[in-house]
Amino acid sequence: MPAGDELAVVALLLEAGADAGATNHHGVTVLLSGAEGGHAGVVQLLLAKGVDVHARTRGDQTPEDLAWALGHAEVALKPYTLNPKT
Repeated sequence: MPAGDELAVVALLLEAGADAGATNHHGVTVLLSGAEGGHAGVVQLLLAKGVDVHARTRGDQTPEDLAWALGHAEVALKPYTLNPKT
């Protein structure tokens, strides 16, 4: 997939009825993956769909933890800019 297509693909899947909170066989949600990859648009879309912002990896990391660890501050701060009470 060309870089930058992630948001379009996620939006298309959600429109087709995909579960925004689904996990893969490693227990990773789309939100966790988006945060890890620094995909701010994907994270914003998923948060708008009401996914669990407190989802955790098997290693007990939140989307915010992953984003900060990998230098994606704009993603790490996204839940707080969209909903300051998070």
